[in-house]
Amino acid sequence: MPSVHLPETSSFVPFF
Repeated sequence: MPSVHLPETSSFVPFF
């Protein structure tokens, strides 16, 4: 999955 910058809506951490 491409590294995307999303707000802290879910327990998801953006991978760089």
